[in-house]
Amino acid sequence: MNKQLIWPVWASAVLISWLYLILTGPGFVLYDTHWLYAVMMIFGSAIAGFTPEGGGAVAFPILSLYFKITPMAARDFSLAIQSIGMVSAAIWILTRKGHSLSTFKWVPFYALVNFAGFIFMSSIYHLVAFKTVQMLFVSLALSFIVAYLVTRNNSDQDRVDIDSKERLLSFSAWSFIGGCASAMFGTGSDMLIYIALTCYYGMKEKISTDISIVLMAVVTVFGIAYRALVLDAVQPEVYYMWLAAAPVVLFFAPFGNILLGWVKKETMLWTVLAMNSVNYFYFMSKNLPLIVPTVVTLATMLAIFVGSFYLKKKSQ
Repeated sequence: MNKQLIWPVWASAVLISWLYLILTGPGFVLYDTHWLYAVMMIFGSAIAGFTPEGGGAVAFPILSLYFKITPMAARDFSLAIQSIGMVSAAIWILTRKGHSLSTFKWVPFYALVNFAGFIFMSSIYHLVAFKTVQMLFVSLALSFIVAYLVTRNNSDQDRVDIDSKERLLSFSAWSFIGGCASAMFGTGSDMLIYIALTCYYGMKEKISTDISIVLMAVVTVFGIAYRALVLDAVQPEVYYMWLAAAPVVLFFAPFGNILLGWVKKETMLWTVLAMNSVNYFYFMSKNLPLIVPTVVTLATMLAIFVGSFYLKKKSQ
């Protein structure tokens, strides 16, 4: 099959399956009560097309901070919806952007270690307080987008290989932590591998962004399958949330930058920074006893993400 046909075949299969599910299930009346999820993911999937911050980075805080949906349901919705959106974007990248497959040669390794982190965190997730999960997320999202803005035009490597024990340990650690993050928030594997590739090892932003999207596509499919089929722990409501938003993310994830072509990328990135800042300070305003640990968490992440970049630049 001509690889140019892979994405249309995928999109057609998803749309036909979605139509069957909605027509034999709740019908379009579903949108009377679930329209919010479709609207929310227009913006979320567009962000996934611009940056390594996936659509779950929009879904998780909106649902868990503002709409009081439990972090578990918000996490599962993020995983489920990205299993369409991120896969759609990944197929587009792999078939339309002209990358050599060698660009993604280390993705299977990153994914396997991410799976280990995902399974580990899933086994202890019940021990982590919901407020702690929210605190970690708002800190990660804000520190990541700051690091992204700082590094995106200042790295020059086309390729980063795991060619030493130091790199093996480093990428294993970042991938494992990324898997833990995805198990808590439904997103994070993409952010952490981007930090490792660009902030630590100087890979060009455009290449590491595409690698992070492909990785997140694999992790989300594994994550939601593990949650639903192995743990049998996905709430029924998540299915209807997913059904409402699936056709939106199918197209907006790969075409977000085209459909929002009249918006400059810098404008979009500053918008994401503002959104993450609002989420961060909203969380603090609602959890005053956690101000100190929240500030310390953000400062620590910024030091790790941004500090590593400047240390690398200084050593060159």
